[in-house]
Amino acid sequence: MVNRERGYTVMELTIAVAVVAMLAGAALSGGTAHFATVGRAYDELRTSEVAADRLEMVSAADAAPVPGERTFVVPAGMSGSERVRVVEPGLYEVRVRVTKPGARPAELTTLLARGEYR
Repeated sequence: MVNRERGYTVMELTIAVAVVAMLAGAALSGGTAHFATVGRAYDELRTSEVAADRLEMVSAADAAPVPGERTFVVPAGMSGSERVRVVEPGLYEVRVRVTKPGARPAELTTLLARGEYR
């Protein structure tokens, strides 16, 4: 007697489903990792922009910066601080730091000359 039934066995279907599930899992995990990296890069870009804006604002002021450490207003979810130090009379070091959870902090430093300096 010849068996002419067609179709797949339970074992063949189980293996096929397992292979498809592994391929789908690999594809989905690779895609989400990319989105996390893009999000982190965007956050780091934003912190750098905020730090550069603050440094430009301090540099554009006509008056000499006040020595010391202070915080400044930044967009929601970030924190910003600046430190002004007198290097010598009329020469100031200004350091601006902006942080956001999950991103590397942006820290920029410049020297400003104001008033009489030698």
